[in-house]
Amino acid sequence: MIYAFTNVFSRTILSFLANFTSFFDRNKVAKFILEFTTIVAPIIASQTIPDHAPLIIAIQVLTILHLDIFSKLIFGKALYYYGFGCPTKTGAVIVAKGDKVERHYRFLTDQRVLTHLATCLAILAVDFPIFPRNLCKAEERGVSLMDLGVGLTLFTSGYVARQVRNANQGLIKRIIRSMSGASPILIIGVVRLILVKAVNYQEHVSEYGVHWNFFITLSVVSFVAPFIRLSPNGYFIAGIGLALVYQAFLSLGLDNYILYAPRDNFFSANREGILGTVGYLAIYIIGMSVGAFLQSIPDAKLKEINIYKVFLRHIVWKLLVILALLLICINIPAIGEVSKRMMNASYVFWVCLHDLLLLIVWTTNEGADIPNRKLDLLEAVNFNQLIVFLVANNLTGAINLTFKTIYMSDIESLIIITGYMFLLSAFALILYYRRWRIKFW
Repeated sequence: MIYAFTNVFSRTILSFLANFTSFFDRNKVAKFILEFTTIVAPIIASQTIPDHAPLIIAIQVLTILHLDIFSKLIFGKALYYYGFGCPTKTGAVIVAKGDKVERHYRFLTDQRVLTHLATCLAILAVDFPIFPRNLCKAEERGVSLMDLGVGLTLFTSGYVARQVRNANQGLIKRIIRSMSGASPILIIGVVRLILVKAVNYQEHVSEYGVHWNFFITLSVVSFVAPFIRLSPNGYFIAGIGLALVYQAFLSLGLDNYILYAPRDNFFSANREGILGTVGYLAIYIIGMSVGAFLQSIPDAKLKEINIYKVFLRHIVWKLLVILALLLICINIPAIGEVSKRMMNASYVFWVCLHDLLLLIVWTTNEGADIPNRKLDLLEAVNFNQLIVFLVANNLTGAINLTFKTIYMSDIESLIIITGYMFLLSAFALILYYRRWRIKFW
């Protein structure tokens, strides 16, 4: 919930201050410090002092309400207009790219970026004692914050899949694009593998295997997904079907193979990563159904409807279906608890349920007319999302090789974690302000 309020919190403060001065619009350094304080700091707090999360949310909400009241009293205008008051709200930003026109929805972008920032933070914070152990990855079964991150990354990536944004693209073009998109990610995964082995860096073999990693999984999903082209509801059904078919194999004995087989060949040594790709693909395809629905609305109709109401109705019925499937799965002994290691159906539906819940929160916030202040930090991370994640991985490795993080005090941990997020955010902003998009595909 903290992540859902951070963009609202930051936009409210910027909108209120804009009544006084345009200082923050002219001074990029000051704006960065303000955005870092109002966006990143609450995320850091949520992962290092989660027991105080209700207090953090309360402070955010009270600040928003008080600034709205002050704005009415002092300036005679509200910062917010509640209740989806606008009869026609497209929520879309139309972007021309060559001969193509794409729609960008801010509530999807905000959710993707804030989820991304939370994941970048977690991959380092988990190595410090200040990070609560109950938020660490479960070994075989069970759920935690760390088990959610990569799943949400795949789900939100499905929103903006190429075949979702360019639904009419031919098969040959899709194959060429999928190869050009997956190849650099695969190269990154291989380079990461070489570097990890070269420096003897710590790794959880039970997560992806001996030679596999998240980047290789992402490259496989990026390559396979463009071959699938369905209707919005077709993607939803296909994702669920894939998860259930894979679950059938798990229930027939594949789960025991994943848990107990010796690592005596390449496939067996990397069984979690190779087989788990099926579950990640299912999550990605279900995520594609969300983006495909928004892109399928005709331009003429988009001008006549309140997109937030329409989208909320669409998300709610999907959420109810996913919730029903999750409850059924966890109550069937052959499936049981959520397991990220096995990527069982319970895990797939658990990730999708969380993301759909977050989407409801973001869409509701947007529909209440959040002050339309541009947040450069969110735009910057979105501008170079994969590179930011890659730099986060490299910084995490460098910090772990330099410091004995597990023995750090709480104050030392907070200083290093905050400095890490500050550097990562500054890096993203520098690339954004200079319009340097590091993308070779």
